[in-house]
Amino acid sequence: MRTILIDGTELSGKTTLVTSAANKLRKKGFEVNCNTGPLKKDSLLVKCFLTYAEKSKKPSQKDLGYLLAWAFDGFEDKQITQYFLQDRGFPSVLAYSGVFNLWGSNKSIGRLLGKAYSSFDYNIHVKTRMKSREERLAQRDSLTYLDTLIKTNPNKIYMLEQEISRIMTKERNYLEIDTSLMDVDESTEIIIGHIGGNL
Repeated sequence: MRTILIDGTELSGKTTLVTSAANKLRKKGFEVNCNTGPLKKDSLLVKCFLTYAEKSKKPSQKDLGYLLAWAFDGFEDKQITQYFLQDRGFPSVLAYSGVFNLWGSNKSIGRLLGKAYSSFDYNIHVKTRMKSREERLAQRDSLTYLDTLIKTNPNKIYMLEQEISRIMTKERNYLEIDTSLMDVDESTEIIIGHIGGNL
């Protein structure tokens, strides 16, 4: 199994690329499994941390819950296929915590927890420019918690992308894609070539 993490900030186009890459691989005859959110969706420990995060009022407590949930996550046997594509992972969760709670303890905790989380064979960071992000934001019917953070703190986008890059460049087979410079098909072809899907 080849595991691929496609991560980035909100509205960068990562979910679109996960879907596009999965469809392309399936057309080539590969078995593909895609996932959004935690890998161990049935884990009581992961569920406990996620519930804590969702019910917390304070941003620092919310971030801590998400950090713990992702850090103790991992692959399950039922997810094993030729290709496994993950939409968002621990790097962006840690980056959001570090940028939006700069003086909190979560940044240090997150770095320690990062040693526990399951790493991927290929790590792809999806970036985009502010204009493209604003266009995508305008098309959404409702905003998520992270969408709201992005909308109300546009000056922190660059910091977020830098932090995600810093975390992900330490991982195996790192690749950056800027979706404001190319369309979905071009981006998908680059991903397929990077993960060996043209074999």
